[in-house]
Amino acid sequence: MAIGCDIAKVDDHAKFVDKAVEAFGSLDCLVNNAAVSVLSRGDILDVSTESFDRSINVNLRGTFFLTQRIARWMVANKASALQTKRRSIVTVSSVGVEGVIGRQVTEYSLAKTALVVMTKQFAVRLVTEGIDCYDVRPGMMQTSMTASSREKYDRLIANGYVPAERWGQLEEVAGTISSLANGALRYTVGQTIHVDGGMSLKPF
Repeated sequence: MAIGCDIAKVDDHAKFVDKAVEAFGSLDCLVNNAAVSVLSRGDILDVSTESFDRSINVNLRGTFFLTQRIARWMVANKASALQTKRRSIVTVSSVGVEGVIGRQVTEYSLAKTALVVMTKQFAVRLVTEGIDCYDVRPGMMQTSMTASSREKYDRLIANGYVPAERWGQLEEVAGTISSLANGALRYTVGQTIHVDGGMSLKPF
């Protein structure tokens, strides 16, 4: 069931959460995957306030406060948990937050980097509440967001920038998130799972 919400509008979060609870009866997993790219790829010296604020408002601020609201709901409603008694919050960051620098997407990378710290903060707060928090870090994924840079990334992949020598597929990220959501890796508190074909590694 799809329930629309602009997460940048924090005041709309309560209604969104209420609709989800009404539809499903419980909230057992939050996947923070809502994001926007930059308005214009380019030099850090040319980043506009409009693009910066848009990225922060959606990719960071909206994500933080939606996570906070759902975490509060989960803590207050432990009795509604699945039989495993574990619930999860999975936040999707980006390969471009550590070791790999996306020079043309500065404001996007800044927001995504903050999500990594956010995940660790929520993880240590919520682990004793039976809520597992993870950071999933995709690499070069074949999506509409990367379509505008397809030729550039094709060249990088062809030149060995990704050890797996191919684009990543959404199904591979989804499979990773499903494993985390079902409690398969519960003792890995606040950890990062790289789904990047080895892109974050430095082979020599």
